[in-house]
Amino acid sequence: MDVCPTCGEHLQAGEGLTLRVGERGGRFCSLQCGVSGVGLMCDHCACPILGKAVRTQRGLYCCHACAGHGARVPALEAKRDAGLAMANPPGSGRAL
Repeated sequence: MDVCPTCGEHLQAGEGLTLRVGERGGRFCSLQCGVSGVGLMCDHCACPILGKAVRTQRGLYCCHACAGHGARVPALEAKRDAGLAMANPPGSGRAL
């Protein structure tokens, strides 16, 4: 029985979906967990980035509004880092 690497939900045979982006990937219980597990995260609001990201010299953002803020928000950085840690458990071979 597999376990979703993002949320820890147990997956029955035939359940879930497999996502792979470059070297990162796995079998996830939902698209939301998959995107959180292998996707990029906004440097301002910490939401998963779907589609094209806005890149600036200061970072990677989900939209122009977040890119316009430009400053990283400490509370949201903690949320982003927690999401990355959950998506990259110890021993997974994926760096934060």
